[in-house]
Amino acid sequence: MSEALATAIPRAQLVWAGRSDQGLVRKRNEDSFGLFAGGAGKTRHLLVVADGVGGSAAGDVASRIAVAAIQMAFQAGGENGQPGPILEAALRGANVAVLAAAAAEPRLKTMATTCTAALLAGRRFTIAHVGDSRAYLRRRGVLRRLTCDHTVAEDFRVRGLAPAPEGAGLRQVITRCLGMSETLAVDLVTSEPLAPGDALLLCTDGLGRCVSDEEIDEFLRVAQPAAACGLLIDLVRRRGAPDNVTVAIAAIVPTRN
Repeated sequence: MSEALATAIPRAQLVWAGRSDQGLVRKRNEDSFGLFAGGAGKTRHLLVVADGVGGSAAGDVASRIAVAAIQMAFQAGGENGQPGPILEAALRGANVAVLAAAAAEPRLKTMATTCTAALLAGRRFTIAHVGDSRAYLRRRGVLRRLTCDHTVAEDFRVRGLAPAPEGAGLRQVITRCLGMSETLAVDLVTSEPLAPGDALLLCTDGLGRCVSDEEIDEFLRVAQPAAACGLLIDLVRRRGAPDNVTVAIAAIVPTRN
């Protein structure tokens, strides 16, 4: 999907798009995403990506529940108020929803999902994040990753330890996600004011496994959101697409007025 929307940013409009692909190896797509507009004049914009945790039962169910729960929280009151508390409460509510669904049906008992959400409100954005999906900001020709992967590999790196051994299967083990525990710590990132030319990209880990940050930067530089989503996923598929992949992009595009 792709759409151009009004924003509170002078002489600019928001153009966003999202796309998800099963890839070439997985038997089903366990990713989900959503793009939702709300608030007075539809000037609040919410992007969400979620990735059912690999190897868990019904990861696709978990990711769908998470996106739906966050959408409901946004539409039930998240269209007003402070973005940080709104997003944090929405992810905590999604965690409760995933846990409740897992407890109600035995086949779903181990399901879980990552979740990364961005709320654009006024002239700023806020990111809420758990898991190893990612958020990037491209500003003034520079791409910057805004989120930290909640994985064993990232924990080793942050603590200055030797990399987790490949053969041990630890490098991609997720240390925090929805459905893992009743207690959930949510990472929040709030930006400085947005400006024309800025672009936000949210993605599941299926993108980073096949595409470098430099390549992400290049596609955001040369293409509008819908085209960039398509080009990135096409590149993943050309490289074997071993995992599901989802990309959502919101760009602040200058207008002529």
